[in-house]
Amino acid sequence: MTPMLISPAQAVTAIVASCIGLVLLAIAASPAIAVVNQQLAVLHKKTFHDKLAKQIATMATTLGCLFFTAIAAGAVHLTIQNPELFQGPFRLPLMASLGAVTFSFALLMAYTLLWKSMRQSKSLHMLIGLFAAISMLFALFLCYGLAGSMLREGHVIPAGAGTMEIFAAIYTISPSSPTWPVFIQSLLGGFGASGMLTQCYLILRRNRDDFGRDYYKFAVPSAAKWALMPTLMQLAPAAWLFFMLQPVLGTPATDNLTMWCWLTAAVMPLAAAAFWIRVMRSETPLRHKVSMTIAVPLAIIGAAAQLLAVTYQLGL
Repeated sequence: MTPMLISPAQAVTAIVASCIGLVLLAIAASPAIAVVNQQLAVLHKKTFHDKLAKQIATMATTLGCLFFTAIAAGAVHLTIQNPELFQGPFRLPLMASLGAVTFSFALLMAYTLLWKSMRQSKSLHMLIGLFAAISMLFALFLCYGLAGSMLREGHVIPAGAGTMEIFAAIYTISPSSPTWPVFIQSLLGGFGASGMLTQCYLILRRNRDDFGRDYYKFAVPSAAKWALMPTLMQLAPAAWLFFMLQPVLGTPATDNLTMWCWLTAAVMPLAAAAFWIRVMRSETPLRHKVSMTIAVPLAIIGAAAQLLAVTYQLGL
């Protein structure tokens, strides 16, 4: 394998892709976090949890509206540029993935918009949120499985295969496939990204949604916890992926840049975690706006570094 070289265009592309990816993963994970906070509000009889849940759901819906439009435009562009995708064996799985994304986002919108009107039917409202969370994660699995199948070298769908055979061929994923650590890392990273973006959302909405100093003393550290724990946990599947791809590495001399990318991917989340711990331990968390803000580019750089390393090692 030739030594890894990174052009400025590749670096910018990786950063933009990582930024978009983290936002999309945050949208997918946010309904689950919102439902958990709603349930905690019922168990502990604490309205702060419910208010935080609503803000998380609203943030995800707002971001979703922006990105869903972009996804729809991208799907149209993909159809025009690669019409064979909607005519070949990947047509049904691709349509199923797009349909699952659309359905899950519709549930998320309903969950958010019905917050006030279903205040007296909290159980039913939480059920809608639970369905939104499950459908989001299912849509994520469909997308990752399809992407892994389309990128897998030599993967061929049998000619004349029926619907079930097509889905079985695509979603029967080998335990040794990189799809598994990538999917698990993305799930955990999505929860971390949701907590990270929630902190920024709380800062942006502080003056408009003024729930009082006590609320923000609770909400900001709570969001920081959601950012901290999953971000640290996602390092485990990242390490799994790293060792899985080790045979692809050449000699240390030719792959120094690859190793530096992996090291960056490990260090940046730890640096972001240090800022979140500072926020969590503070008596005045809102005063640490700089810490909450700096953590965002650190997470993006870490994700971009891993993306560069993985795409190089897989020859993409």
